[in-house]
Amino acid sequence: MEKRDYRTLAAATEDLNVDVKICAFSRNAIAQKKTFPKIIPNNMSHGFYDWCELVQLYRDSDLVVITMFENNYQAGLTTMFEAMACRRPIVITRSSGIIGELINSGIVTGVNIGDSNELKQTIVKLLNEPQKTEIQAQRGYELVLNQFNHNSFNSSLVTKLLSTFESVNNRSFALPSIPKKR
Repeated sequence: MEKRDYRTLAAATEDLNVDVKICAFSRNAIAQKKTFPKIIPNNMSHGFYDWCELVQLYRDSDLVVITMFENNYQAGLTTMFEAMACRRPIVITRSSGIIGELINSGIVTGVNIGDSNELKQTIVKLLNEPQKTEIQAQRGYELVLNQFNHNSFNSSLVTKLLSTFESVNNRSFALPSIPKKR
């Protein structure tokens, strides 16, 4: 929550006929004064959601919008991947790294930091183009399914560990067996 920009989101959506649910909310995070608008618009709410409620919010969403302040790490990735896994179209603040790559590939839609007018226009455009957002959501879902999942991560990690240890010691390693309980 430290890098979330809900003021820009509020300014972009306060006069739209949409419900805005802030669900990237952690009990452990401390909200900065600049995170939320001074007055929360009537169409916006925020709070803690358990995992089942959060998944249902993703499934019920027409769009998942991730607005952030400038940061030097990949803030927003968890929310982005969760939304992709739930096959939802995504609008996200531009940033370098994987977020920038996904914006450039058209899998997510990017907006400039703090630009509420651009964000509003983007939201309205995507809500009015359900076929386009469905294609975008499907591409994101397929990416998560095929590339950004625990199986591919585990496989890459094991390959990297084995190649690192083999090159250090010029020999193969095997995982030790676990003795059976008697």
